Amino acid sequence: MFLRICSLNRLVALVCTIVVLLAAVGCKGSEEEPQAQLRPSFSVTRLSVRTGETISCRILNATEVSVVSVPDCVEVATDGLTLHVTGLVAGVGELLVSADGKRLRCPVEVIGVDTPVDDDPEAPGEIAARLEDASMRITAGEQALRYSVPGTIFSVDMRPADAFVLTPGCVIEAIDISTGREFSVIFSDGISRQSLPAEGASPVDIPQPQFFVNSTEVELSSAKVMKHAAAETAEHESQASAETLWIRLISTDNLPLWVVLSLPF
Repeated sequence: MFLRICSLNRLVALVCTIVVLLAAVGCKGSEEEPQAQLRPSFSVTRLSVRTGETISCRILNATEVSVVSVPDCVEVATDGLTLHVTGLVAGVGELLVSADGKRLRCPVEVIGVDTPVDDDPEAPGEIAARLEDASMRITAGEQALRYSVPGTIFSVDMRPADAFVLTPGCVIEAIDISTGREFSVIFSDGISRQSLPAEGASPVDIPQPQFFVNSTEVELSSAKVMKHAAAETAEHESQASAETLWIRLISTDNLPLWVVLSLPF
């Protein structure tokens, strides 16, 4: 009788063990089931682009994308799941696409880029006065660091080259040792002699340099050589002809910046 009870207990224990194992397997299987598929969506909540510029955005959680409708203010090209949106004219609208059969909408804004014709920060008389001043200096608005003022240190770091008046990578620095104020300009592309304006000619555009005030970069919107003047030297002088450059930069917040150099330095 005792043996029968032991056998019965073992059978019950075995059945319970099997039930527990089956339950564990069932739980594990439910944990490994794939999650519900995420809904396709734009990678941004709103598209904002300037006229003439192109920005890109992606459609997330999708395998196939097609454009359904495009507002008149933009042009849209697709590259797989990426949309390239180009601003055509200022305006607002809505971009509609189909992603894996689902319709997606995204607001679009095109910001117009206007070129003001009467927004020069300096009057013609002010510009003319600056061009009459050949003293070596760097200015930012009303602040000026002049080579002729005691306590001002100037340095021009460039390699000599006949084809360039300022060689690529040229660095110009001016430091006021009493205040610590520092202006520096880096001409990464240099200024070629071919690009200099002839005497009496209109200013010429040059590649934008980098302008720093106390190591903080000032964003620029334009860069021009306003004037170039070469001084004649005596025939017996072996030194290269002296020349002066008037370079005018305009910052994105409409601040006039001038770099006037007398070369060789």
